[in-house]
Amino acid sequence: PRSARSTMSDDSGMVTGDEDADPTWGEEVLRSLRLTRELLLRFRRAVRGVHGPFLAWSSEPDPHQTEGRERRGDSRGKGASKGSGKGGTPSSKGSGKRGPRELVPPPSEHAYKPLRRGAAAKLERQETIKRAVQSLLNKIAPDNLGTICYKLADIELRCLEELRFVINIVFRKALSEPHYCSTYADMMTVLRTCYPEFPGEDGSRPHSFTRLLLHTVQAEYEALPKTVEPTAEMVAMASNAEELALQVIALKKRFLANMKLIGHLFLRSLISIKIIEAVMNELLYSGGEYEPPSEHFVECVCELITSVGYTVDESAAG
Repeated sequence: PRSARSTMSDDSGMVTGDEDADPTWGEEVLRSLRLTRELLLRFRRAVRGVHGPFLAWSSEPDPHQTEGRERRGDSRGKGASKGSGKGGTPSSKGSGKRGPRELVPPPSEHAYKPLRRGAAAKLERQETIKRAVQSLLNKIAPDNLGTICYKLADIELRCLEELRFVINIVFRKALSEPHYCSTYADMMTVLRTCYPEFPGEDGSRPHSFTRLLLHTVQAEYEALPKTVEPTAEMVAMASNAEELALQVIALKKRFLANMKLIGHLFLRSLISIKIIEAVMNELLYSGGEYEPPSEHFVECVCELITSVGYTVDESAAG
């Protein structure tokens, strides 16, 4: 009997039977399907970024793709060995067996050491106070002195160390800006009544703003060297002769600024006339009664006389 395909007719009315079909038709269809499938697979690998020539006609597996599959298989195997789930081996974490310990070099002298909670909080508070004070001092001018003093007095100081810390910041800023020395002296006069006093050690006199300020000024004055020749430390820090000369000039300006500040503090009755007289005698007769003083000592005395000369001359003590 004839099959359904042999009795099927087309639109032209012709009958197509098995005896009229091409015997290689099925092989060509299979070959076309295989080629199409291979093209699609290679296009998919090219889109995914697999390294290799686009639509290469080689049927060999891509070595990069094979390597990636092996790597993923190794990582999955390692992950399975850590747990104790299905297909995984029990974890060796609690087995008590440890691998060889790596040799770690000893920490250096300047290695990072985490601060304790109290020390970290203390350092953070000092940084907060420093930023607040310096931001206000950077804006100081004779016309906004009242506003700056009000904001500085509003900063809460909880202990003696914080009061000394603020005084040191203000004093260093005054020495770095000698042209505003009169303004800084006015600010110090106002702040002496704004900040609290703290009890002294072993029942001594309480530490006030004025007392700590005068101690700071005295320490700076006593650090005045007998000569302004470069020290060994300055020579080591300087890279050339010009930089060394600039360091000497900066040192001399610092001492002159301190003398100017001493004079303005005297004009505001924070330093007595006896202190001014003692400073002048010590500077002028530093080398002895018949020895001429050093040049920078004479400059310091001239700076001090320029600040207080008129007031001393008009006073009864002058």
